[in-house]
Amino acid sequence: KPALEEAKKSNIPIIVIDAPVDDLDLATSTVVSNNYDAGVQCAKDMMKRKTSANIILLKHTAVRSAKDRIDGFLDTIKGNSSYRIINQGECEGQLEMAMPIMQKMLKETKDVDVVMALNDPSALGAIAALESNHRKDVIVYGVDGTPDMKLLIQKNKNVAGTVAQSPIQIGKSASKI
Repeated sequence: KPALEEAKKSNIPIIVIDAPVDDLDLATSTVVSNNYDAGVQCAKDMMKRKTSANIILLKHTAVRSAKDRIDGFLDTIKGNSSYRIINQGECEGQLEMAMPIMQKMLKETKDVDVVMALNDPSALGAIAALESNHRKDVIVYGVDGTPDMKLLIQKNKNVAGTVAQSPIQIGKSASKI
């Protein structure tokens, strides 16, 4: 914040690209992904595929973009009792943390149909845990559109989808400011 305040005093324009800023008055302009909509898109796809589901969430509530993704998912299924959150864990968006957390949740809650992960690394951790437990009946959603997840959509029955963000489009929007 002190650097942004100093830049503003010096009339240096600040363009924030796909990052959170607590005080938007310090930025000249912001260009961000619609993380909330990424969660909405995952939920809509899930609802097309499944008329009901027991859902596990892999979250990172300390990061705004990750929280927005999960909130978009939750708000989309809100009020529909056919879709239930049966377990959730904080994995900080890390594959290495998501896998053991998912292993633990699979032992606690065996009746799971869907995993909504805040990002693709978390989804990959969930997929690894599902594979090690021979669970091909659970579908997984991630966000980021990473090459690994795109490849797995075609090769792995557990992978339902990933919502892609477009750094190229974000860069083009930012360059027009």
